[in-house]
Formats: sequence, C-alpha cells, structure tokens
Amino acid sequence: MPPSYPVLLFTGQGIIDEAHQITGKVVDRISHATLASLTAKPVDDIVQALYNEHYIHLPVLDRNAAEHEEFEFFYAPYLAMIQNIDFKTLTDQRRGTIFALDVPFTGEARYLRTRPTAIALKPPLGFIGENKVTLYVPKENHSLEGVQRAFDAILDNIDEHLKRSAESLSAWPMNFRGMVISAIDQRINQLKSTAKISAGLTFKPKRRPNAPDLTVLPVRKQIRPEPFNFQLPAEQQFYLAEEIYQHVLSVMQNMSLVMEYSPKAFADLGEEALRFHFLVQLNGQYEGEATGETFNGEGKSDIIVRQGGANVFIAECKIWEGVTAFTAAIDQLQRYVTWRDTKTALVIFNRNKGFGDVVLKAQEAVRAHPQYKSGPLVQGPARFRYVFRNANDPNREYALTLMLFNVPKPDDANG
Repeated sequence: MPPSYPVLLFTGQGIIDEAHQITGKVVDRISHATLASLTAKPVDDIVQALYNEHYIHLPVLDRNAAEHEEFEFFYAPYLAMIQNIDFKTLTDQRRGTIFALDVPFTGEARYLRTRPTAIALKPPLGFIGENKVTLYVPKENHSLEGVQRAFDAILDNIDEHLKRSAESLSAWPMNFRGMVISAIDQRINQLKSTAKISAGLTFKPKRRPNAPDLTVLPVRKQIRPEPFNFQLPAEQQFYLAEEIYQHVLSVMQNMSLVMEYSPKAFADLGEEALRFHFLVQLNGQYEGEATGETFNGEGKSDIIVRQGGANVFIAECKIWEGVTAFTAAIDQLQRYVTWRDTKTALVIFNRNKGFGDVVLKAQEAVRAHPQYKSGPLVQGPARFRYVFRNANDPNREYALTLMLFNVPKPDDANG
C-alpha cells in the first residue's frame, strides 16, 4: 500500500490572518483576567510572556537529515492533488517507480499549510507529518540527476514560501505588543472603575459565587501537629502536616481577598488590626488539643501555633515599607524558627502605587537573604513558596510562603 497522498502546501488561510486571530484570542483572554493577574508583574513582562506562549514557530527544513525510499504506484496522485480518487475512472493510468523523500523539520507543521501574503510561486505537493514532510518525484523518464534536481527544486520552493511567510509576519510582533498593551490598560481601568463604584455604594455587597470562603465551620477542625522520629527528646519533635499548612494559607489568602473586595472597610486598619482579622478567621476554622485559641497573636504582628512549647507555624503580617523593612521581617521570622520542621508565612500588604514593582522587589529581597536556599515555587500571581535554611542549624530547613496583597490607603478607598 502506498504512502498517503500529498496535498498542495501553502494554500490554506493567510498566515497574517492566522497571526491576527492569535492576537484576538490573547486580547479576549485579557478581557476576562483579574486585576491581580494583570498587576502582579510589569506590563512588559506580561506582554513578553504572552508573546512567547503564542510565538509563531515557522518550520525549518533539515535537508541533511532527509531520507528517501521508493515504491510503485500510479503517478497521477503524486503529480497533482486529486480529491476522492477513483482509480477505475482515472484518466492518467501510468504506473511506475515513485521516489519519496522524508524531510524532518523543526517548528509547527500547520505553517506548511498557511499562505504567505504575496507569492507568485506554484505551491508544491507534500504530505505533512508531525515533524516531517514527505515529498514525491515519479521517476517516469528521469535520470539520477533528474530526480535529484526535482527534489532540490521542491525543497527550494518550500524554503522560499517559508521565507515569504516570515516577511509577511515582520510587522506582527509590534502589532501584537500594541494590541495587548492596549487591552491590558483597558481591562485594568475597567476593573478599577468597577471596584471604586462598588466600594462607594452604601448597600451590602452580594456574596459572589467564586468569592473566598470564610465561613466559620460549626465544628472546628483540630490542628494536631504530627510527631516525627528525629531521635526524639524535645517534647517529641512535632511538625505541621503539609495539608494543614496549605489549608491555613488558603484561609489567610481568602481573608486577604476579602480585603481586596471591600477595600473601604480595611483602609484605616494598621498591622495589629489586620492581624486580628486573620486570627478571627483562623481560630474560627481550627482549635487546639488543649487550648481554645490555637492561633495566638504575640508581639506586634505574629500569628503562631505552638506544640510542646515549640512553634510549628509562624506568620508575620506587615505593611510594605520598603526592602529594608521587608528584610527585617524575614529576620524576625528567623528568630522564631526552632530547629524543628517549621512552616512559616510572610503576608505583605501594599498601600503604595505600583504593586507589580513591590512584588518584584520582595522576591529579589527573599533571594538575597543569607538563609535563602531555593525557590520560588509559584503558587499564584503574588504567592511564592521558598525553602530557607535554619539560621541556628544549617542542616535544617523550613518553608516560607510569601503572600502579597494590595490594600488601599484611606484616601484611595474613600476617594
């Protein structure tokens, strides 16, 4: 049985039309994006990431890796594209040897079908596979040189079409950039305008179906830190299980999202008052084995869970006041971390303009800390998990999850 029949290459949709469709899909995606996702990074970084994601990889033929074979069949399907071939009624009944050349390529196969904007060349025939295109030359009366010239001509034809495709796309990257930046600006302005109106209404906001769940459970869950065998003493060396850690972080994340949804209610609150809201929600979800308040507030902004006299969870809530103060907050966490397997969180509230810049500066400061070991594991637009060395025992590690949120200044919320 012969290989599949070839089709005319470069006769489909115009490649620039396909490029504009890609831009349209990205713009539509932005029209449904959240404010947090559009402000977590500088606009240029977002645009570059989207361009990289949708980059048009034109095929590049690898002639040196091409392989040939031959088979015998009717010439006609390999000389011109024929739809619904019925060999009984086929006018051209010539049969003979057909040479087939498999040519590997890199890039996306679909762009062997799209049409360059301006082209006067006759489109070649070929069968498009996943990472190779197969070309055919019926022998007829060809000599060795004739078959070789025929294949070279087809390859040159394909390369010329791809060159013209690249020329057709020369203006697309700048077009893409302009359209996407405009879409991001429009979406951000739309979301900010909506939020300002919503915050100014005197009515109680209706709960959104996808709003963060801060419901206090009728029966609170117990935090039971789990023991591990590190050749014991020290009250059995308890640690906080990963699933509990993740749920605690999700409760904190939800509380922060409530602040973003209702900025006016939280605009005048300081660090201690903000921390109190976290404590209320956390203690509404959890209880300890022997204490009514599993999560304790201590000092100015600590949230701590203890077991056996040692800390198994620590969180710091801080308002962003620059890199120096942020680094001091990390140092403060370090002082509370014991040699046990401790989970931590650093919650940062930004009341300045340029939230994306704050996110970047905070990440840079974390990586510059002397006890930083690895990360981040990105868990959201402004949520990052790191591994830190214990300052008192370099052989021990602990998790630090950085969470950043935008909370307005009093003037911004009331404006």
